[in-house]
Amino acid sequence: MMNKKEGNLIDPYAEMINKINYIPVSSPSDDIVPLKIVLIDSNGEDSKKGELFGPLANSLVGSHHLPKIEPNKTVANFENGKISKVDSKFNINFLKNIFSRLIGSSVKTEANYQKAETIKIFFENVRIDSVDKEELNAYLDHSKLKPSSLLKKTLTKTKKNAMIIYEIIKSNSFIVAAFDETGGALGVDFEAIKNEVEASGHISISKGVDKTLSYKGDKFLTFGFKAVDATLTSDGKFEIGFLEDIRPIKFDTEPSPDDYDKHPEWRPRIVKVIEDAQPISSGELFEIIDFKA
Repeated sequence: MMNKKEGNLIDPYAEMINKINYIPVSSPSDDIVPLKIVLIDSNGEDSKKGELFGPLANSLVGSHHLPKIEPNKTVANFENGKISKVDSKFNINFLKNIFSRLIGSSVKTEANYQKAETIKIFFENVRIDSVDKEELNAYLDHSKLKPSSLLKKTLTKTKKNAMIIYEIIKSNSFIVAAFDETGGALGVDFEAIKNEVEASGHISISKGVDKTLSYKGDKFLTFGFKAVDATLTSDGKFEIGFLEDIRPIKFDTEPSPDDYDKHPEWRPRIVKVIEDAQPISSGELFEIIDFKA
């Protein structure tokens, strides 16, 4: 079996969904980046699919600076080595989507892996790009949607809601392991795959002693993201989060004004709570397509 202590090897489904709470995408892409907008149906008819609209800054105007994207942060505290069963047919499609992004067309992955009972994919060299949610909130507080922007027209005339991506998890390297029906490692036609893949010049491939194949591309692909729901207000602003009345201490009887004067720490305070968007249920995959006006 492969050594799962080398590098950031993660199961892209069980580990990503259950441990780090990203929205997993069905087709990894380098177009999914922080501060882009994703539109989803507000009626919930197709909640597992979103349209990648474009950069937030293109649709807003204001006095506050755009939040800074912190790129290529390493991923810490991953508990490697926990592998779940993954359906091989789905993972063949997943691989084809990755290769399509890296080399411009799908390779004959299905033919190479057709004898596999199970295929597992592990991402290496995992990195995170993110913006601070509080900085994003400050930017939105001092900005408005451009009156003539396509985004404003789309949100007011269609049944769509907006999410703003504030963090992504990405990789440019992954390992593929194929297993037969007995659970044994399955060899594939390495030379055929190598010739097909490396002809593009955008991805390299190597073979492990345990029959795994390691792929490394020349660009990072996002395979999960975090976002916040954004609401268009009547004055043309984007609002994220909600206000909540926080009471540090609960009393059977409401304290008097004098009590509050003596103990200011007892006073209720209003805070903004910014929760992550959850367009899908745990274990589901989110499909992102390009926006079409």
